[in-house]
Amino acid sequence: MAVGTDPFVWGAENPGGVALGLAVDRATAARCEYRVALVNRSTEPRAIVVFATLDNTFRTRIIARQGAVEVARPAIEPAVPVTTNVRMVVEIPAGEMIVRSGSPASFGLTGAVALHVVLGGELASGEVSVSLDR
Repeated sequence: MAVGTDPFVWGAENPGGVALGLAVDRATAARCEYRVALVNRSTEPRAIVVFATLDNTFRTRIIARQGAVEVARPAIEPAVPVTTNVRMVVEIPAGEMIVRSGSPASFGLTGAVALHVVLGGELASGEVSVSLDR
């Protein structure tokens, strides 16, 4: 990818050298379409759990913030209905990036919002400002 064309807004790396990024492809009040990326900036391969449910909390979530209001939705989900605690793990070779399409989301908000993705309590992407117009 050429310098200056990276569509992702990156958060800080974790101690293992992995960072989380968010790229918003389309945002309206009815539907937000986006991609989630993980990059391994270390010299060793890494395995990251991107999906797991425990007490009905999704591991990877997209969050829309408007003032003091935050609305969270699942960002990465399996293609089949989940009836038990399923884990999805991605293997990221050293120096590589993986990209997944996010689960389309609707936040019930309109106007200017800040979006970011979180992965458990470990990683957060940078914030993307969008306008969720009807």
